[in-house]
Amino acid sequence: MLKLCIIAADDTGEHKNRFSYGDLQDLPEPVQRYFKYCMPEGQPRIKYCAIKQQGWFRIRANPGLISTEGWKRVKAQQYFSTEEPAYVWAAYIWLAPLVWIRGWDCYLGGKGEMFWRLFSCITLVDFGGAEIDQSALVRYLSEACYYPTALLPSHRLIWNAIDGGHAKATLIHGNHKVSGVFEFNDQGQIVTMCSADRCRRMDDGSVSQDKWTGYYRKWEERAGIMVPLEMESVWNLIGGTFSFAVLTVTDYKCFSRIGRTSISTCC
Repeated sequence: MLKLCIIAADDTGEHKNRFSYGDLQDLPEPVQRYFKYCMPEGQPRIKYCAIKQQGWFRIRANPGLISTEGWKRVKAQQYFSTEEPAYVWAAYIWLAPLVWIRGWDCYLGGKGEMFWRLFSCITLVDFGGAEIDQSALVRYLSEACYYPTALLPSHRLIWNAIDGGHAKATLIHGNHKVSGVFEFNDQGQIVTMCSADRCRRMDDGSVSQDKWTGYYRKWEERAGIMVPLEMESVWNLIGGTFSFAVLTVTDYKCFSRIGRTSISTCC
């Protein structure tokens, strides 16, 4: 069972730690362009973010118990914490009019986990382990565009220049270290992120580490921040590309001050 507890969330009050253009002086030029595009100077550091999504999903690229060649309708809620990197994504996928599975994908306390349950009660998939930890941290990095102050340079995150339209971000959390190459357009929007550190679990229980690409589209202002309302996830496999998720944000909230928050999973 998924347990979410958010108490006294508040985005008002004095904030000593705000985004400044001075934070950008040593960053690659396209990264500076992105931050100047996505949020105003003086933006408080985001500590918590909550979004709702709907769209389409395919379970996996290889045949299996619950895989399908077609796209299936999905509705999801996702919660992010930035002081200690963490997220929980909870989704319903309708395989048929009266048949659904409920899934969770989370990164909590440096551990990743993914599981799917038929009718919310019959376990079909329950994955964990070091590779899933790593893959979940890649997802956290790829979705940091929804809480962009987490992409500012810190003891956890380092940017390295590539060229005028690309830069590499490296994120370190505990014993995990992942990276991704971000592509930026002239306006400053993130167009894609590619990473070779994301893993997928195969039907036989093995883990395949494949190149993953995220596509970011339909940038609009929400809560004073420019965010992509649509994101597509694609595996770049040897036999070709496999798009497995196209999700649209239908509700967005972020907070820079929180009284008390707990995001956890329990049996």
